[in-house]
Amino acid sequence: MRKQAGGESGLTLLELAVTLAVIGLIAAIAVPSMGKVIPHVKLNSAVSQLTNDLNIARYRGISGNFKTRVVFNTGASTYTRWIDKNRNGAFDAGEEDILNRTMPSGVTFVTASTSPHVGFDPVGTAEDGTASVTDIPVTLAGSQNPPETRQITVNRAMGLVKLN
Repeated sequence: MRKQAGGESGLTLLELAVTLAVIGLIAAIAVPSMGKVIPHVKLNSAVSQLTNDLNIARYRGISGNFKTRVVFNTGASTYTRWIDKNRNGAFDAGEEDILNRTMPSGVTFVTASTSPHVGFDPVGTAEDGTASVTDIPVTLAGSQNPPETRQITVNRAMGLVKLN
């Protein structure tokens, strides 16, 4: 730093160039590693959101004595949650608590059990329209190479949603 005759101080062009070069070097090292972190963060965020939405579906069904459903569109990476007031398993006029959610870019459903939905009865038990007695798996994958997967399971007997 140089001090001018009038008492003012400032950076020389050389000092400024060195500072910018150091900042550029740090950015060149950090940016590629950030590209690897972003898909991981998107996947974790999507899994947390889906887990929360499944829990809300269960609690809304118990509190209102309704059947609730979360239906997965695996091709479009979306899901819809609603209260099935007439308990027919289909979305009809007058159904409420509608939520349509799209997965973040790069996050897809690998499997949503063998059925495209998870339903909760008013007592909190879960079903997916199959005769299976095992937990209901919902698996999401990120866009990493190789893809990272995360699985959520829903216990049929108690309706408990668990992140594996």
